Amino acid sequence: MSISAAKRVRSKRETYTSAHGGFRKDLGCYFRSNWEANYARILQFEGKHWMYEPTTFHLDEGTYTPDFSVEGIEGFIEIKGRIDDEIAMKKVKAFIIKHSEISVIFIGPKEYDELRKHYKKLVAWEGK
Repeated sequence: MSISAAKRVRSKRETYTSAHGGFRKDLGCYFRSNWEANYARILQFEGKHWMYEPTTFHLDEGTYTPDFSVEGIEGFIEIKGRIDDEIAMKKVKAFIIKHSEISVIFIGPKEYDELRKHYKKLVAWEGK
């Protein structure tokens, strides 16, 4: 778990930010968004062992912390609601260049919508 994630877990912030970040009691973890929390619920439902923000990579300019590592999947999973977020995408691209041996699977709006259609009634789904 990254240092920043560990701090959030210890603080157990209950209030959500504008991105719907906050501590989820059902998952026992802080998530930056309800998309990430919903994805964790899907993994839990599917019986997959997962870790949220398992490690932070140091880049030439800043750091990058992938969202999930999941058993049986090499590399990381990144949930991106706003693919046009220039700063976040710059970090991801820098990570891919520096660590080309590590794969990153992106779940964007289209993929997330498919997950929602399938799992919304099966897990404690947040949001629309």
